[in-house]
Amino acid sequence: MHCFVSPTVSYVHQLQADNVAENACGSDNGGCSHLCLRNPSGYSCACPTGTVLREDGETCNTPPSTYLLFATRSTLARVSLDTPELWDVTLPIPDVRNAIAVDFHWAKQKIYYTDESKCPVIVSFRSVDMHNLSNTYTLISTNLTTPDGLAVDWIADNIYWTDAARKLLEVARLDGSCRKVVIKDGLDEPRALAIFPRKGYLYWTDWGDNPKIERSLLDGSARRTVVGTDLGFPNGLALDYGARRLYWADALRDRIETSDLHGKNRVHLVPEATHPFGLTQYGDHIYWTDWYKKSVERADKTTGKDRIVIRTDLDGVMEIRAVAAGRQAGWTPCAVNNGGCSHLCMFQQQTYDCTCPDVPDDRPCSTGRYKLCITQVVPTKH
Repeated sequence: MHCFVSPTVSYVHQLQADNVAENACGSDNGGCSHLCLRNPSGYSCACPTGTVLREDGETCNTPPSTYLLFATRSTLARVSLDTPELWDVTLPIPDVRNAIAVDFHWAKQKIYYTDESKCPVIVSFRSVDMHNLSNTYTLISTNLTTPDGLAVDWIADNIYWTDAARKLLEVARLDGSCRKVVIKDGLDEPRALAIFPRKGYLYWTDWGDNPKIERSLLDGSARRTVVGTDLGFPNGLALDYGARRLYWADALRDRIETSDLHGKNRVHLVPEATHPFGLTQYGDHIYWTDWYKKSVERADKTTGKDRIVIRTDLDGVMEIRAVAAGRQAGWTPCAVNNGGCSHLCMFQQQTYDCTCPDVPDDRPCSTGRYKLCITQVVPTKH
């Protein structure tokens, strides 16, 4: 953890020292988890930029409880929403070469990202521990070309991605096992992904010759076009789970739009977004990255007004996510013992499926469709 201290830090825990000439911080860092700072009357515990002290006055809340996570190709960075400064901090994650897409799993305290190095050509999915940023893990590193979209199903513990070059939408378990193609037909240039696990919905953008935003159930069934007109390059995609709204960024039309979950009640929310790429929503705001301005920006999610630039001079800024516990709520039967499934559990609103990976492993695979009224799941094996 890099301990950058804001000039506006409020030192919540200040201890008196009878003899300030002594090294009050020398013994066990004064009891402080991060920074121990001497002052004329004793010493104070302080925290890195964007984090705050807990009620014990000694321990910093790291990582922040709420923050923006974004990729800038060679790095991942965050902007804490816990404090008013909105400063960005580069995360010391090793060997990031060309990060594009990002997402997270709050319960597991993991960050997931795609890394698409061109020289040498190394394409992979990686995870990193939020509390130990040197602890990285490669989930998948084969049969990937341009995985520019990524979405974590935090209830079923599955991860979805798009691959524009291979024209596929795939899924796997969070450790990279049980890989399966969800959609392979009728995709041109699939890009961004957004998932609503509790509703069983998967959304994605396609910025090919016939740009559109599509939706399916989590297994790829019940596929339909949600928005199919007046689109250019639909890039970023975000969901407001509480308000039941869909947001997208269009890099050709230079605007951000919103609709309901079915593509109705469409509104031009931010009509002059220069070249938006990534998009996310949290609280009363939407946040997006802009390629031309090299920035992260914010606006009111309902009116598009009160627009501010949070950070600039971000070369190669790509996808963005709002990381918070409140973004990943809800329950489905897949949350309990993987729904009784041996491999993949996929929720479909009134039912859920146990399904198998495309390439069998050494375990018997359970399959079947189950209604929510079933209290005990005993899948069949073959």
